[in-house]
Order: sequence, then structure tokens, then C-alpha cells
Amino acid sequence: MGLAASQVRFLQLTSRRADIGRQLQHLSLEKMALTRDVQGITKDYQAALSSKTLKWSNNAGVNYTDISYNTLMYPNEFNAKSPVLITNNSGKVVINDKYKKYAEMISPDGSAGGVYQGETREKILQDLLGITPDKLQSYNTTANSVEAAADAVNKALEERDAIEKEAKTLDSDNFIKQFLSASKLGLSGVKVNAENIDQNAKVLENAILGKDYFTEEQEKAIKDAFTGTNKTVDALKNEFKKDTKEISIEDFISSFVGSIKAALGNSDEIKIMADQNGNGLQSAYDAADKKYKDALEAYNKAIDANNQVYTAEQQTQIDYYDDLFTSIVDNGWSYDGSVDNSEYLSQMFQNNQYYITTIEKNDCGDANKPGCTRIYDYTYSTDLASNFKNIYLVNDSDAREEALVDYEYKKGILNAKEARIDTRMKNLETEDKSIAKMLESIQKVAEDNIENTMKLWA
Repeated sequence: MGLAASQVRFLQLTSRRADIGRQLQHLSLEKMALTRDVQGITKDYQAALSSKTLKWSNNAGVNYTDISYNTLMYPNEFNAKSPVLITNNSGKVVINDKYKKYAEMISPDGSAGGVYQGETREKILQDLLGITPDKLQSYNTTANSVEAAADAVNKALEERDAIEKEAKTLDSDNFIKQFLSASKLGLSGVKVNAENIDQNAKVLENAILGKDYFTEEQEKAIKDAFTGTNKTVDALKNEFKKDTKEISIEDFISSFVGSIKAALGNSDEIKIMADQNGNGLQSAYDAADKKYKDALEAYNKAIDANNQVYTAEQQTQIDYYDDLFTSIVDNGWSYDGSVDNSEYLSQMFQNNQYYITTIEKNDCGDANKPGCTRIYDYTYSTDLASNFKNIYLVNDSDAREEALVDYEYKKGILNAKEARIDTRMKNLETEDKSIAKMLESIQKVAEDNIENTMKLWA
């Protein structure tokens, strides 16, 4: 090879070797970038291993299910078919796509104070549960009957309680003083002996049992004190025969009061169904009590008729949605199109953007009662989701599994890239070594040519 040709070849190889150097440097930088990428996916995987999520459990954490909008806001076995409200920072009920149209019917702008009754309620229940208008009408009719029957029960109970309130409870001395004193019986100064004991006992019996003070059962027990197995009259007669004595009418009355107390259960006090003037009230009380019991029976029949309109499952669902939509009336609502996503919902709870609100429903019985604006009065309690008894913060096993799959996938890609880079660098390094040898050979030839030329001209 001539000197000029050798020089050209030398320059080509030198240029190629410089290009190889640049490529090796670039590949080395790519490999460093791959190392950073591996560190990044490793960090993400380690973060996923410690990630937490909220789960629902009905058995103190023995088993879990994903917390979801359906779990909380639809009737199911998890929430015992009682709404567990999702609320935002303003206390408004968070509504998903399905509930949005019903919420707009109740309160178009989402504010509190909407309407969930009458036609609005009927339309919502028809659409949600497929309940026909005639069923709703039948239920409303029987519900009105229940309300009327309940009013009748309350009125009859008030009348009976008013009579019972007048009844007197007296000790023995005051009972004798107010109802059985000798003067009231027209027996002042009488001495009771064997000859007149039956006559005076009859006067006393009539005074006690003829005043409408006691129930039939009580009167029978008291009468036994006069004519029963352990009758007081016979006991006194035996004493009179034995001692040939007599006693005052006051002592005679006292002996029967003791028997009356024993007949009424040995109480230290005697309850008398009488007013302040001594007028008997037992008959009036019995009549009022019968009226109350008849009204209660009519009420139970009305309840049975009302319960026959819907199946038990339908009634449970109706009660659920009545509670849910009434809470919208009381608190307003806010729409969130992402809330059906369980992962999103869990994050909103964990970030304290959403809260759990429970309902306590108190039976007012009558919307006209003081403090009542409807039959049920609702009280709401709001807390962090993690504080709710059925919600637990646990390791996110799903996130772990997803992270592992993602980590292995990304690591596989990076390993493949690294393998290609290593192969390319190895090939370039081999080529660089070959070029180095060729350059060394060309350099040797050039040096030899120069030496021979110098000898020729010497």
C-alpha cells in the first residue's frame, strides 16, 4: 500500500474510532438513565407495599369487602338496609349518576329544603322500585287509616290516664278517715258485739263495695274478708263468744281494713278509684280502658292492612329510600360523577374530603306535636370514615398485586434495553480493538516506508 493510500486509510479508521467513542459514551449515558428508571420503579413498588385502603367489615375485621358507593348508599346486607350517607365538607349528601335525577326532582339546585312527598315521592318510588300508582294509592289510604287509628288510641289513652290520675293512694288511717269513718257510716258511738256484728258488718261491706272504688277482682277479694274462708266476722264472733266482750266501731272498722289490705296484696297503701269528693271512678275507668283497648285493636288491624300492601322487601326498600331522600331534603346534595369508583372514593375518604354521616330516626308519632314537623324526626351524626365502626384502614393487597405486576413488567422492559445496550457496547468495544490494531499496523508500515526512503536518499 502506498504512503498516500495508507494515510487515507489511517484517517478513515481514526474517524471511525472517534465515532465509536462517541457511541460508547452515549450508550453509557443511556445505561445510567436505565439505572435511574430502575430506582424509580423500585420506589413506586415500595410505596405500593405500604399503601393503605379503606375496607368494609361486618364481623370486626375477620372478612373485608371493598368500600364502595353501592355498599354505603344502596340497600344491602352490608349496611343492614339503612343508609350510611356519604357527605362532603358542607354536609351535603354526595350523589352519583343514578341518584342525580331523583335529587334534582327534590331540590333542583342542590340546596337544603327541597320536597320529598306527594307526587314527587310517588314518581321516585315508581321509577326506582317499579311500584304501580294503584299500589301507592292503596298504601296511602291504609296509611291514613293507621294515622287516624293512632290518633284514636292516643285520645282514648289520655282519657283513661286522666281518670287514673284522679285515683287516690292512701294509707290505712287516711282510708278510714276519708271513706270509712264511723260518722260517714252513721255508726258513731256504736259498740259491736255478738248480737249486732252481722248488721254492722253488712253496713261496712256496703260502704266499701257499693262505692265504685275497686275492680271486680278486687271487690271479690275484699268480699272474701266478710264471707270467705278466713272471714273476719267469724273470727270476731268466736272472740265475742269466748270473752263475752264488745269492741268499738272504730276498732271493728280497723280490723276489716287489715283484711282489705291483705286482699289487695298486703300493701301498706290502698289505691282507691275515687275523686276528691269521694265519688267512685272505677266504672268510668273500666269504660275508658275498654275504649282504649278497642281503639288499640282497630289500630293493629289498620297496621296489618297497611303491611299487606307491600312485601316485606318492598317496605324495607321504601323505608330505606325515604330515609335517604329525606336526608337530601334536610342537608342538600352535591353531584360527583367519579364517586362510583371505589379507589377514588377511598382516597376521598382518606383525604378527608368526604365523610360518613349516620341517621338516627326518632318517631314523633304525630307531625302536629310540639317540635315535630313530620312523623319522624331525623338527627345526623358526621365523622371521619376511618372512625366508623364498620370501616377499617388496611394494607391495600390489590395495590400490592398490581404494583408487583407493573414492577415486573417495567423491569423486564428495562432489562431488555440494558441487554441490548450491553450487546451494542460489547460489539463497539470489539470493533474499537480491531481498529486499534489496524491503526497500529498502518502506523508501522508508514514508519517503515519513511525509514526506507531515508536510506535511499542517504
